[in-house]
Amino acid sequence: FYCNTRRSVQTISEFVGADLSKAVKENSAVIRTFEGIAVQFSYTADMFYTSIYLRYNPLYEEEKLEGWITEISGNVIGRPFLTRNEETGKLNVVVFDDLNNIYLIDHFGKITWKTPLIDLPLSQIYVVDNFRDGKKQFLFNTGSYLYLIDRSGNYVGDYPIKFMAEATCGIEMLENEDDQDYRLLVALSDNRVYNLDINAKATAGWQKVSTAQPVKVPVQHLQNNDKDYIFITDENGGVTIVNRKGEPRINLKKGFRKAKNSEFYINQTNSKGTFITTDTDGKLVYVTENGKVDRADFGDYSSEHFFLYEDITKDDSRDFIFVDQNKLHVLDRMKEPLLEFQFPEKITVQPV
Repeated sequence: FYCNTRRSVQTISEFVGADLSKAVKENSAVIRTFEGIAVQFSYTADMFYTSIYLRYNPLYEEEKLEGWITEISGNVIGRPFLTRNEETGKLNVVVFDDLNNIYLIDHFGKITWKTPLIDLPLSQIYVVDNFRDGKKQFLFNTGSYLYLIDRSGNYVGDYPIKFMAEATCGIEMLENEDDQDYRLLVALSDNRVYNLDINAKATAGWQKVSTAQPVKVPVQHLQNNDKDYIFITDENGGVTIVNRKGEPRINLKKGFRKAKNSEFYINQTNSKGTFITTDTDGKLVYVTENGKVDRADFGDYSSEHFFLYEDITKDDSRDFIFVDQNKLHVLDRMKEPLLEFQFPEKITVQPV
């Protein structure tokens, strides 16, 4: 048995008896000054041997395990985006910094290109093939502009294209199956949601959807039984559900305020509703096709909680995952706790 003691204090405490486990936890700082622990059992003929190796080394520095480290001009903002290089097949990294730059970093950690932007990004990056020639571009938006940047870091054509009004959220991209064109759903500062083509022009046939308050989170798109559902959530948690033409898909019979850090999911647990999400009170919300709204209580959570609906136990039944402040709670469909954990600090970024 061998372990790196600095990384294994919790593991060691689980291997030993209760009294020793307590001592290990109370003296974790001292234990981390040992470079390693090895225990070996062996025998020769009638003799049985126990060998223990323990090395004290408070000056020990672990080998850095990073594949590469790359320094950029400003602080990284948002999450890094991985994209595969079409020629090498290797993964590259796209990142933004707070000095309004976008970078492409190759798999060796070398900055391939750096391109200045006018303002900071709001959306995720979409990889598109706008010219249908197999050459990909990066599509994203800021508050004022729609950007399309080619794989060499150059602006495509007339991009960036200025929006008719300030965008209040990131774009949500739909691919039109009929003409293989891209459709971009984005909310602007006039409290309307627009359906634009990749040139930021309004598409025909879309009924502009108005909201009571500004929309600060990207529009969400789900498909169920060959139907499209577009969920629009305004700043106060008000929800509007429309189809691909902007026409009402579900008229809610009873309104609710959706939690800002919760998304909609297709319900795979029961028949209480087609979709589930959570509200600002932390309650699970079921929405049916005819607009009926029902709730279930999975515990008390603040309005800032994160909610995920995933099969964490791999038993073909989705579980209910709540992250609130610094606490994680996972419950099964019968509301039985599966996992609880408390972090040292508040969680502020959407869990994955």
